[in-house]
Amino acid sequence: MPDWPTILGDKRIAREADRFIPIQDAAKRFDVGVATLYRWLHKNELTRYSRAGDLRTYLDPDEVETLRAFRRTAPRQRPKRPKT
Repeated sequence: MPDWPTILGDKRIAREADRFIPIQDAAKRFDVGVATLYRWLHKNELTRYSRAGDLRTYLDPDEVETLRAFRRTAPRQRPKRPKT
């Protein structure tokens, strides 16, 4: 599992670190439940990122968007019952 970037002198790495978002923000942004995101983490479908001393879970928004778009399907239509 990749570590949170720790080299502060490298601006490229600092920009990379700014793209990670807390799991609660990802849930709101992508209209997905927090429980769903944790389930995807547990199934290793998403990568978990964290900072030293910070208990929050961070996600890469690109990973969430890719997984969400791939899993999105049209809602199923239930057949209507004939009226008797």
